[in-house]
Amino acid sequence: MYTGKKVRLRAYNQNDLQDVLRQVNDYASIRHSAVGLILPSTPDDQSRWIANQTSMTQGAYQFAIETLGGQYVGGCGFNRVDWKNRSAQLGILIGDAAMRGRGFGSDAVRVMCFIGFAEMNLNKIGLTVIDGNDTAVRCYEACGFLPEGRLRSEVWREDDYHDLVCMGLLHEEWRKDPGMYH
Repeated sequence: MYTGKKVRLRAYNQNDLQDVLRQVNDYASIRHSAVGLILPSTPDDQSRWIANQTSMTQGAYQFAIETLGGQYVGGCGFNRVDWKNRSAQLGILIGDAAMRGRGFGSDAVRVMCFIGFAEMNLNKIGLTVIDGNDTAVRCYEACGFLPEGRLRSEVWREDDYHDLVCMGLLHEEWRKDPGMYH
C-alpha cells in the first residue's frame, strides 16, 4: 500500500466488485476517460478483471484508490510499462462524482509519480486525456505534467471526433521537487 495526503493506493480485491461495477457502468463518469467503445460491464467481467490484477503482471499495474478513511473512490495505474525505455502510461478514474474535485485524484497522481520514479526507476510517465476534460488537464498540470502535443480526431464520442491531449512528466522534472509528489 502507498499512502498520500488524502488517499491510499492498494491492491484490488473482490470486496471492490460492486463499487467498480457501479463506476465502470456510469457513462457520465467514464465518457471522458475511456477512449474505446463504452459497453455495459457485467459482474462476471469485473470479477475476472479484479482477479487478474496482480503484482505479477508484466506491463500493467493497477491500484484501487481509497480515502484514508477506507472509502473506495476509484482506480489508477500504469496501463503500459515499457521497461526498455523506462516509461509508462498513467490512467486514473475517480468514478464517483461526489468524490471529484476534492483532491483525491491529484493526490493519487502524485503517489503514482512517486511509485513510478522512486520505486520503478521510470524516466517518463505519460498520459492522454480527451480534449475538453479541462478538470483532468488542470489536475495533471498541478502535478507537474506538461503538454507534449495532441492526436487530432483520435476518439469518436457522442457523434463527433475529439483530440487526445498528450502530457508527460520526466524523472528529472519530478526530482526537482519530489516532496510535491509524496
